[in-house]
Amino acid sequence: MGGSKWAGMAFTGAVVVLLALLFSSPAVASPLHTSPESNFETFLTFIPLVAKNHTPTETLHPNDPYYPNQWAIQKANMLAAWNHSHGDQILIATLDTGVDFEHADLVSKLRGDIDWDFVNDDDNAQDDYGHGTHVAGIAAATTNNGQGVVGVGWGADILPLKVLNNKGNGSITNIIMALYYATDHGARIINMSLSTGPEYNLQCSQVPALEEALEYAYQHGVLTVVSAGNHSTDASKVIPANCPYVITVAATDAQDAIAAFSNYGSVIDIAAPGKSIYSTDLGNHYSVKSGTSMAAPFVSGVASLVWAAQPTYTVTQVAAALIHQTIDLGNQGWDPIFGYGRVDAAQAVWLGTLPGQSGGEEALLPRPTLTQMSLSQPDPHSYVPQHLLVRFTTEQVATTFMARHQIAEARPLGNGLHLLSVAEGAEWETAQQLLASGAVTYAQPDFVVSVH
Repeated sequence: MGGSKWAGMAFTGAVVVLLALLFSSPAVASPLHTSPESNFETFLTFIPLVAKNHTPTETLHPNDPYYPNQWAIQKANMLAAWNHSHGDQILIATLDTGVDFEHADLVSKLRGDIDWDFVNDDDNAQDDYGHGTHVAGIAAATTNNGQGVVGVGWGADILPLKVLNNKGNGSITNIIMALYYATDHGARIINMSLSTGPEYNLQCSQVPALEEALEYAYQHGVLTVVSAGNHSTDASKVIPANCPYVITVAATDAQDAIAAFSNYGSVIDIAAPGKSIYSTDLGNHYSVKSGTSMAAPFVSGVASLVWAAQPTYTVTQVAAALIHQTIDLGNQGWDPIFGYGRVDAAQAVWLGTLPGQSGGEEALLPRPTLTQMSLSQPDPHSYVPQHLLVRFTTEQVATTFMARHQIAEARPLGNGLHLLSVAEGAEWETAQQLLASGAVTYAQPDFVVSVH
């Protein structure tokens, strides 16, 4: 017994010395936790360097009655993540069908002072389809309030921006305007659970105005998260999944298998729960929906937790925390089915971007650079009839050109963009004539997006 006692004392002494070295040495001071509340928090930063899959003790169990129906919350280790962050003071803009402003589980989270409806051009982004309300609930429903469901970004707020109509359809023009609007109104995260149709095989480089809007958000420190699409095909065929400056999300099920409907391919960055997801719905109701549309706001919610935990992070550091601190599924490392893996909230929040780990540029910036649209005519069904999105070389040229060609309707969109009304069926021909005239830097149809 005496030998055990002395051995125990020696072990204790060694631990004390080790802890003293960890806490006192400048060489191991964490660059990630800029304002640790205790040395214990700093120490936790280094545990995962030895054991990456360390998960803090789960102590928080929300009292929302439908929480047991939300399998994805425990699957992605949300309880442990919430012990460290609730996503407070992070604004998530949802570019969708709007949000139900009367829903009891959302009303306290919605920025009704700055919402906007880009479909009807007014300041009431009320949901009339249901999709956007479901998405908003996944990202940031009011949590631990004794009613309804829990939201991933417990403390985050939602900026509803309606870009899709009461049938779930919209246009690239709506998205472009909403991207600038969200960025200029303080959004830190933009969620887009929508896409063009894969049958049209549209490339983001065919829509320079969209790439520029996404770059604008990125350069202003905004993380944009998008759904991969639900046609079990290559996501590189759809916008915005194939765009630069975005995190593209595939969908998984409760067994960590890829959802049968989920798109895949070289543009996939990460996977998240997207099958049988319980969330808010119109009329103060709740429902189950499936789709990569559900997976994207899950990632957006986790991003809010990361940013609240690490407020000095850049957009690429948040992206790196999301894509590197995952549960690796499928082939080891990145693969075209799951990307870097299935999102793990605890690891993303507690580990962040580890020292020596590259930023998120590999996820945000691997796609084509800005180019003029392709010369081949797109399918007429892929764009909105009678609409052309153009940028004139100067405003004076715009005025002169429209007067000369008797173009009565030319809606200025800001950032040098105009939406022209042209004869139905002549959209592509008119675009080519505009390009040949030298009056515009580019002209393109206004492509249709929807909740595919």
